[in-house]
Amino acid sequence: MLISDVWAALMTEEGLAVDAGRDDDGDVVLSAATFPPTSFSVKSMSRALTPSGALRLGRNAAGTSGSIRLLVLAPSVSAEAARVALNNGVSYLRVPEGAERDVSGTLLAVDGTLLTVGDRDRDQAARRPRGPVPWATYDAALQLLAAPAPTQAELAARVGVTQPRVAQILDRLDGRVVRGTEGWMATRGLREWLVAHYPSQSPVRLTYLTLVPLVPLAERAASRLREKGVPYGVSGDVAAGRLAPWARPQTLHLWVRSAIDLTSEGATPAPSEDANVVVQVPEDPYLLRRTRRARDLMVLDPWRVWLDLAQRGQDEAADHLAGAIADGRMPS
Repeated sequence: MLISDVWAALMTEEGLAVDAGRDDDGDVVLSAATFPPTSFSVKSMSRALTPSGALRLGRNAAGTSGSIRLLVLAPSVSAEAARVALNNGVSYLRVPEGAERDVSGTLLAVDGTLLTVGDRDRDQAARRPRGPVPWATYDAALQLLAAPAPTQAELAARVGVTQPRVAQILDRLDGRVVRGTEGWMATRGLREWLVAHYPSQSPVRLTYLTLVPLVPLAERAASRLREKGVPYGVSGDVAAGRLAPWARPQTLHLWVRSAIDLTSEGATPAPSEDANVVVQVPEDPYLLRRTRRARDLMVLDPWRVWLDLAQRGQDEAADHLAGAIADGRMPS
């Protein structure tokens, strides 16, 4: 296999920039407009990459520098081997013998960005199964945002499903999670996937507009719900302010087991686009299991609060909360 032909194909057919890596920075640095510069240690194989081989290579690479990805060049890579490779942080390129410019595969950047190379992999991506995503998949994604899972069994225990089910979930997440030094880890792409795909609507959803200060309104609503024994979780700016104070709350999102009418609290029913208060009954069975106390309110899991903010387009509030989570600035 002429590796120089592989790099030439990536440049001419895929628009990638190819630079030589430094001695301490891998063998090659690849980048493109949608793919951040990433250093790769390159392993060339004369035989097909198998699922077991991909797993072994991923485990061996997990002990190397976190800034360098492993890139495997092989004459053949099955769909299963490709899945195992990406799930274990390994990029791969199929390089048919005698046709080194007919390259296909997937590259995984150091920040988790994926780049599909060649028509074969783009066609496979188009054929991936669609349809409703099970709630356990969303919960597993949120669990991995919160903390890596050393093993599939550990993630299964956190989500409350079997280990084989977790294996299916990781397959569905399709490279948005990778296996690193700490186990199964979320990539930046997992956040984007959640914002794009998590169902934000539900059959029971009440929307209001109010000029009443939102924190006292949330506290009164919570008191009424506690008296009735109705499980609830506060989200939106009010919850973000409890978890990582930043600015005066502009929105209140109240998730409840059964709906509560807030007109007696000075809130007027309003269309969704004008509302600053939302009361919603979740279809997600995990949502109200993941609440925590923040002073006198029960609030949703921090990453779930972040998701509500991000889906409403409150990017500054979402970014501030994500930064506080990453820095460990959450109340105990």
